[in-house]
Amino acid sequence: MKKNILIKYFLIIFPIIIFGCQGEELKSPVITTEFNTNLDKLIRDYKTYEVSNEDDYNLKRIDLDRTFDNPWAIEFINDDELIITEKNGNLTYVDLNTNTTKSIENEIPSVQVGQGGLLDVLINEDFLYVSFSMKNENNNFTTAIGRGKLIDDYSKL
Repeated sequence: MKKNILIKYFLIIFPIIIFGCQGEELKSPVITTEFNTNLDKLIRDYKTYEVSNEDDYNLKRIDLDRTFDNPWAIEFINDDELIITEKNGNLTYVDLNTNTTKSIENEIPSVQVGQGGLLDVLINEDFLYVSFSMKNENNNFTTAIGRGKLIDDYSKL
């Protein structure tokens, strides 16, 4: 009697195990050229850039009057001036003619956590836009974007 019950369970469970352990058949990926051929439809304002000759660039190393803790982004104001963000919340103005720097006072509520902190920077017209990590009202970390005006000869935002 016990033998018959064991055989019945075996006959029920064995096919479940066998068929349950079979993997799904892998299908080959579908290769499409739709993205490459329909850029005009996908992106309305894309630009085409010419391939540059590296001989057209004169790169040189410069030594500044300070080092950076964890630089994240660089934004050129013009050919001779730029702004550097650091994840720890520092904003720095750099004068490439004199190789000098100065800290930019700011009240950006950035929080350095994981890969977060003071992140990207962009100058558009009279404003400096920054993205940064911050704690929201629920004590969760999120990314925010803010803008400000650089004043007092790039010493405050």
